[in-house]
Amino acid sequence: MRFVIRGALLAVCAVLVVLWIVTALTSGDRSPFLNDWLVTLVFLLMTLPFAFRQTSTPSDREFAGGQFGVGTVVSVRRTGTTVNDQPEMDVVMDVETVTGETFRATGRRLVDLTTLSELVPGVLLPVRYAPGRKDGRVMIDLEATGEQMHAHIQEAAFARGETTARSMENYRHGFATTALVLAMRPTGEVRDGAAVIDLQYRVTRPDGTTFDTRRELEVPPIGIADVQPGRIVNARYLLQDESDVSVEIRVG
Repeated sequence: MRFVIRGALLAVCAVLVVLWIVTALTSGDRSPFLNDWLVTLVFLLMTLPFAFRQTSTPSDREFAGGQFGVGTVVSVRRTGTTVNDQPEMDVVMDVETVTGETFRATGRRLVDLTTLSELVPGVLLPVRYAPGRKDGRVMIDLEATGEQMHAHIQEAAFARGETTARSMENYRHGFATTALVLAMRPTGEVRDGAAVIDLQYRVTRPDGTTFDTRRELEVPPIGIADVQPGRIVNARYLLQDESDVSVEIRVG
């Protein structure tokens, strides 16, 4: 739609130019080029920059049926437009597809001033993108849920070979429950910026009883708070096997 609007404005400008020239050439006035069409043309040319800026953002309709991805914020900048005291921001992100591939893209959104400080590099945002799109634009999906984002992150990690087939089996078919962190011991190892920890936790069964288990986890800095002793985390495991329990922590 935005391309239709832009095309229509340019077409009107072209028609006005033709009318302006034809009227000037056929007029007997002493200053034929200073006619009414010139006034209209100048006014329209003055409004073109504003109209183009307002239509520079792809509409949500353009991404209807687009693929879901998760973008890691790289930088944020104001566009100069403000609507109801809410600044419009261009959010540059590295978007990860479900196949584990990444590409650089930009999503444009109005941002509430109360949440502006939270939009910093490293934050994860759900997006919709159209494969093959040439302008590098994506839509920040405000309707996406945390569950959708977590599922996407799990699938992408599996596609990159960073998650075992057993962990994916737990996530896709396992029983969703909670676990109480009993102890957390850093191993001193760091992998890809994530600390490797030895985590001991108490898992709740479907009948309310519990069992204790432990596993080694790679935890990014933002997720360290989630694995402190006493914290409750989401967990999944296959009911027939309590030896392998996956836990969910924040990654961004």
